[in-house]
Formats: sequence, C-alpha cells, structure tokens
Amino acid sequence: MKKIVVSALAVLFILNVANAQENKPLQGNVTADLGIFTEGIFNATKSPVSALDGVLKGRYFIMDAMAIRASFGLNAQTTKDTSVKDVVTTDNRNSLHIGAGVEKHFEGTDRLSPYVGADLYIQSTTRKNTVDHLTDNNLDVITKAAPVFGLGARLLFGADYYIAQHVYMGVEAGLDLQSTSVGRSSVTINGKTTTFEKVGSSFGLASNVFAGFKLGFAF
Repeated sequence: MKKIVVSALAVLFILNVANAQENKPLQGNVTADLGIFTEGIFNATKSPVSALDGVLKGRYFIMDAMAIRASFGLNAQTTKDTSVKDVVTTDNRNSLHIGAGVEKHFEGTDRLSPYVGADLYIQSTTRKNTVDHLTDNNLDVITKAAPVFGLGARLLFGADYYIAQHVYMGVEAGLDLQSTSVGRSSVTINGKTTTFEKVGSSFGLASNVFAGFKLGFAF
C-alpha cells in the first residue's frame, strides 16, 4: 500500500512538472500576441484599447530561451461626415509598422518568462481630408497632410505570464531610438494643387511602453 501511495504521488509530481513546463514555449514553438493598450493606459484624448491600432507580434523559438520576433501593424480608417447639407467630408488615415528582432528569455518561474531583446523597425503614417460640395465642385477641397516616415531601433525588456496552458499576458518597455522624416503636404482647391515644402526631420532617444499590456498564444 505504501508503495502504491508513493508511486501515485510521484506520478502526480511528474504530471505537475510537465504541465508547468508546457505553459512556456520551448524550441520550435511559435507565439503570437496583440497589444491591447497601444495608446497608453492613461491616454486622455484617445481610447487606450483599439484592435485597429494594435501591433501583431510573432515569435519563433530557435532555442528554449532564444526567439526571433517579427511585428506588423496596419491601421486604415475612413470616416465620413454629412452633418452639413450637400457637403460630404471624408477623412482617411493610414499607418504601417514593420519590425524584426531577437529576444533572450530567462528562467523566471513555471509561469513567468522575463526577457530582454532588441528590435529594428520602420513605420509610416499618411492622412487625407476631402471636402466634397455636392452642388458646386469648384468648392471641393482635398488636403493631404505631410506623410511621416520613421526608422528606429529598440532595446527592450519585458515579461510574459502564462495564465493558462499556451495563453499569456505580458508587458514590454525599454529605450526607443528613432529618426523621423516628414514629407510635403498639399492642398487642392478647384483642381489646382499647392504643395508645401518639407517640414523637416527629427532624431531622438526616449523610454517608452511599446505594447502596454498584451495578450498572446503559444502554438
């Protein structure tokens, strides 16, 4: 009887360890997550939760504690305003983010996986506003905001906590080094376009919460 009890306890211990180990990804596993607070938790002018603004990130673990990562974000929004009689105002906003990097994970706990890493990324934003006068096309106005193109690098640290098997939440932060170039804006009235000179460019280093909180899955 004693041997049976000891054997049962040993089996339960092994199963418990195995289940704990399955929570975190190993070599050959893939994870995918989406940032759910991309605008910051305390943003006063815009909702912090937006699937459209979220950046989807994927990771492939080339070793148990080493992963290569890629991120992609695409936001295309179009709004129309018909509150003024015979006038339709259309606003188009587009943004794109593409990044790639590497992560080094540390032991942590059975469910917690802390890591450090580095990223290179590019991003761009464009915006166009159109005012269409239905009764007089001569009054139509098309305004194109200056496009913005950014190239950057990030030194980051973060942690994933596995709330269930193959399901995790996490946070990521670090230093963001970015160079930004601003293009030309233009206004078209009655078919005639006026193009303005470039606004300029900027270069800066700042700490930032890149993804806020994130929700992800391991495969």
